[in-house]
Amino acid sequence: MKKTILLLRNEDGSVMVIALFIMVLLLIMGINATNMSRIEMQILRNAVMQKQNFYSAEGGVVEVATDINLANPDRVAVCGANDRSSDCNTYAIKKIDTPVVLTATQYGAQLENPSATQVDNYTDTNWPVNHDGTNNEHAYRVYFKGEGPIPKGYGAGFSSYIFDVSVRKQNADSGGAVARSAIINEGFRKIGPKS
Repeated sequence: MKKTILLLRNEDGSVMVIALFIMVLLLIMGINATNMSRIEMQILRNAVMQKQNFYSAEGGVVEVATDINLANPDRVAVCGANDRSSDCNTYAIKKIDTPVVLTATQYGAQLENPSATQVDNYTDTNWPVNHDGTNNEHAYRVYFKGEGPIPKGYGAGFSSYIFDVSVRKQNADSGGAVARSAIINEGFRKIGPKS
């Protein structure tokens, strides 16, 4: 009995057990901190990519919008299919009183009186593509909705033309498949002489 009591009172090695316990606890905390840092870096990377895609698509909207109704449709034949200069665009309005999809789609160019699905079909793989020679390209659609009210300050000789532009930023993955992201649909108007 005395031997058992002496063994229980003997504290040799207790410091080592406590130190080992503390080291295991610190190791677990370090692993958790590393995992949390990795997850936060992934979240940050995704947020940066999302913003880059958004601003790139927004730039595509501006690029497409500046070309609308600037070119004479007779010039289109002499331009290449991927020429995006103002002299070569295919967005000329031919019938002011008819809503029309101005860009070429699977339904054909200058689609008159399109249905809602033909206008808003964001998954259409036949959207025209702005080729820039990289994997970052824009698919876009231009929809002329018709004439709208004239803002104050313009005379009777002007009209307001209402458009919808949808741009889809797309990235080609390593296999060549297109990954779609950041679809922006923007409405705007152009003021021009009455036809």
